[in-house]
Formats: sequence, C-alpha cells, structure tokens
Amino acid sequence: MAASEKTGGAGKAMLKRPGPYAENDRGLQQVEMTVNELFQLLEAYAPSWYSEGHHRRAEAALRERGESLPTVFRELSDLLEQYGPGWFTEQHHAAAESVRKLLKECAESSVPKPKRRGRGAGA
Repeated sequence: MAASEKTGGAGKAMLKRPGPYAENDRGLQQVEMTVNELFQLLEAYAPSWYSEGHHRRAEAALRERGESLPTVFRELSDLLEQYGPGWFTEQHHAAAESVRKLLKECAESSVPKPKRRGRGAGA
C-alpha cells in the first residue's frame, strides 16, 4: 500500500474501509473527524448523561474506523442535540449537520433504484 493511502491528515494512519461511503474517502474522514470531535468534547465536559456505554462505543468506533462510525456519530450528535449544553456551539452543530447530510446522501445513493422497463426490442 502506498504511503499516501496509509497516512491521513496530522500523520494519523488512515486505512480504506468498506461501507456506504467507501467511494468517498474524504467523506469517511469527515465522519471520523466529527465523531472524534464530539467524543473529545463529551470527554472534556463529562456530563452525567454521557454514559460509560457511550464512551466505549465511541472509543471502539474510532479505533476500528469501520462501519460503526455513522451509528456512533448519530448516537453522540443526538445526545448533544437532545440535551443542548451551552458548550455545544453552533460550529459543532454545523459540523454535525454537514455529516448528517453526507450520510443521508450516501444512504440514498446506495439504495437500489427500481429497474425501468425500456421500450424497444422485447418490451
């Protein structure tokens, strides 16, 4: 594997993973970066509603960099949206909304479209 495939921003190892956004490495990096940002924010403030289970799932998703990242992203961002702490800024909210939009677009593009019956020979 070429060095450019192994190393992402800030010298972190970035391996390509299969998933609905595998075609878009930048999308995967955006999801991972936002999950990491939300995780760090929750770790720093440690609100009572942020459980050990949330912590373990986020830590595992970031370590594995796999298909669980979107699920963990939704879980953490939903928590922050639900409780709306003052330290969850508009900037954090905008980053989360950008990832939500990306995940929605990926999900929509991965849904098989019904085949259209064409006109012509055999129709």
